[in-house]
Amino acid sequence: LSQEAAASAGAQTPMGALARQLYDRFVEEEGGKGRDFSAMLPQFVEKNR
Repeated sequence: LSQEAAASAGAQTPMGALARQLYDRFVEEEGGKGRDFSAMLPQFVEKNR
């Protein structure tokens, strides 16, 4: 939603675009369909240990 709003306003949002890419990968490769962005948080916790 935020990326659509940014595009319609002609705004560049590189961090938002990266977040969208990470979420898309989560949905496609890790079974995240139907889950929100917060479902990705455990991945980041595991990588930082």
